[in-house]
Amino acid sequence: MKRTTWIAFTASLFFAEAIAADCSEGIEFFKYGDFKIAKEIFSNCNSSNTAEKMFYLGEIYFAEGKRDSAFLFYNKGKMADENYVFNEIGLLKLTQKSNPSVTTAELQKIAKKNKKRADVLTSIAKAFFQNGEKELALNWLHEAQSVNNQYAESFVLEGDIYASMSEYGKASSFYEMALTTNPKCEEAYIRYANIYTNINPKTAIEVLNRCVNVNPSSALAQRALGDAYYADAQFSKAAQAYAQYAESPYYQPADLSKYAMILLFNGEFQKSTDIVNEALRKDPNNLVMNRLLMYNLYEQKQYEQSFSVTKKIFNEKNKSQLIWMDHFYYGKLLSKKGMKTDALKQYETALLLDSTKNNIYKEMAEVYESTSNYEMAIRQFQKFIDKEKAEANVNDILTLGKYNYYAGNQISEGNQDSLSFKKLYLTMADSLFNIVEKKVPKNYLGHLWRARTNSALDPESEQGLAKPYYESALTVLDVKNPRETRIVIECYSYLGYYYFLKKETDLSKSYWNKIIEVDPQNEVAKKALQGMK
Repeated sequence: MKRTTWIAFTASLFFAEAIAADCSEGIEFFKYGDFKIAKEIFSNCNSSNTAEKMFYLGEIYFAEGKRDSAFLFYNKGKMADENYVFNEIGLLKLTQKSNPSVTTAELQKIAKKNKKRADVLTSIAKAFFQNGEKELALNWLHEAQSVNNQYAESFVLEGDIYASMSEYGKASSFYEMALTTNPKCEEAYIRYANIYTNINPKTAIEVLNRCVNVNPSSALAQRALGDAYYADAQFSKAAQAYAQYAESPYYQPADLSKYAMILLFNGEFQKSTDIVNEALRKDPNNLVMNRLLMYNLYEQKQYEQSFSVTKKIFNEKNKSQLIWMDHFYYGKLLSKKGMKTDALKQYETALLLDSTKNNIYKEMAEVYESTSNYEMAIRQFQKFIDKEKAEANVNDILTLGKYNYYAGNQISEGNQDSLSFKKLYLTMADSLFNIVEKKVPKNYLGHLWRARTNSALDPESEQGLAKPYYESALTVLDVKNPRETRIVIECYSYLGYYYFLKKETDLSKSYWNKIIEVDPQNEVAKKALQGMK
């Protein structure tokens, strides 16, 4: 069976069967805030403990703000087993804001009857926390910990309280304390990692790998690990983690789109497309999946097919839901179709939606360069470099140098002002190629483009400005490599012509003969040699 088909079955046919057997999985998903899955599990699972099952359904509805439904399930749980005290705590939690003094008194009675039970005291602490009484919640937690300092869930809740106050250092220390008491406490690992996934993903990755080491079969840890690797732009590892999570029967549509996005960023375009197409068979108008299809088809150079998908994305119904990447890829498609002005409009819209995506400036520069508007190409590419705030890489410096070179060469004749601009562009190009030359001296590109730029500054070759750079290019070029033959011929041609102007005939002939050695049919070299007989 194909992988994508298996995933589709997992998400539908097998889901109810898988969750029917065991309610414990529902508790785990509830703890991690996956209420939809938890609700499915509790609604279908077989359990002799009806009171517990009703309690967790009540907790889910309370967390969702559906207080009437929460009351219904807490009450069912209480009627099923009055000794299961957690449903009573849940019912009191519902009245805490409207009648705080009575509710607190009743909770204290429950605590007094269960003063040796850390789980009950922690549940009371949670009731106060969920109603905004954080200090009281902490007091009850400390009571629970004095009763049993090995009850990991109390430390997890204390971590949650500090995390809600953005005191992440304290929160992580309490999650660590939970793990000290119970090294297999998945909840602590995942809550701990959630703090850092977006602010310091490497820390989250380290924490989650610890979790996987002690809980190798944990689907939730694999999903969280995939998210952390994704946040750290480690797309290959993110894809591996999500692939393992996909073995779980709890794989959901939202996970499917995340997995497809990770595969896209990891360059696994066909695999991502397969997953997307499987989802679109069930929901052809799904915006998220259609945008991923557009992206994937573009990356596979299927431009017409990608363009056809844009009709499902760019319409009035979806207007408020479009993201920067939609406009970015649409711009790339329009550019491929030669619709340059429209492409630029899409890039501008993408920047309005997210001004931090500096790569858009680079795409805009390429559009301007393709229309020979080198001045605007330079402006946009300079914005890209400036906004990156890091030292530009060699390729970026080389590209900006080329744009300046093209801008200078575009000015052929004119008044003194025009010629001044020409020199300004070429001088800037030379300074940029000089940086490339110094950064990668064993690569011919810096030498070659300095040679071309200086040749443009000395069009008659009278000063020989390009000579040292063509010579240095030849020292690093592989003259026997067919892929570099054209560049080698360019170098020899300049030097042959230069020495011809200097009336150094023997030297000039030596360079024209070198061209014949690498290209025996070269007509320019043949004519040059005939002219010097």
